[in-house]
Amino acid sequence: MDTCDLWRCPGCGALVVLPVKYPQPVDVVEERKLDRLAQASCGCWVASLSEQGVIRLLEAIVGFDEDMPERPPVSLGRVS
Repeated sequence: MDTCDLWRCPGCGALVVLPVKYPQPVDVVEERKLDRLAQASCGCWVASLSEQGVIRLLEAIVGFDEDMPERPPVSLGRVS
């Protein structure tokens, strides 16, 4: 079975090196998985996220607990 280690980002068209060698996709579902992986590796999709989307992404990255009773407000504004 052939493997692929490069995939074209559907967001910006850049060639992305995948973190591991994947089998060549054989259907649309597998192609979409590689598209998402390429966009996550490329990072271009972050620029199109809404402010709430970026906040959710950052909370997911740092493992923010949504059940925390006193959640400090999050703002993406500049810090002076």
